Amino acid sequence: MKIGKKIAALRNKKGLSQEELANRLYASRQTISKWENDVVLPDANNLKELSKLFECSIDEILSEEEIKNDNQIVEAMEYGGKVVKRHWQKVGYYLIFIGAVCLLFRFVADGMFGSFTNNFSMFGDDSLMNTQSNAVSYFLMFPTIVGAALLIGGIILVIIDFKKRRAES
Repeated sequence: MKIGKKIAALRNKKGLSQEELANRLYASRQTISKWENDVVLPDANNLKELSKLFECSIDEILSEEEIKNDNQIVEAMEYGGKVVKRHWQKVGYYLIFIGAVCLLFRFVADGMFGSFTNNFSMFGDDSLMNTQSNAVSYFLMFPTIVGAALLIGGIILVIIDFKKRRAES
């Protein structure tokens, strides 16, 4: 139940109209209506006054649904962590695959650019091609570094998981 519905339910349980509740809280009926329709939330002082008037804690006014949703997020994150811990080997293989694709991209792109520069070297001015070649080689360093890092990280994860499984059995 949302906060607005909870406030409306507690108000009805006390037998109060929106106008009567507004008078007791020194607020307008429109303010109470906005709270109950979840347009705005009551501030801390109003929550304190509501808890006194309804003879309940502020936690009871605040919806358990929102708290439940927060707990669901935490539980999902914990579950994700458990899945990764159980499947280090799979994660390692994925990292190896992605690293290999990055390295393959680097070598394919390097080969394509090399054949491109060879085709245009017959026109003379090699200084322009050397400048472009340097820029491309710097650009291609990124997938090389990332690919190598992922490849090494994946291999390490697979080895660690392999040793862990061997020790368990």
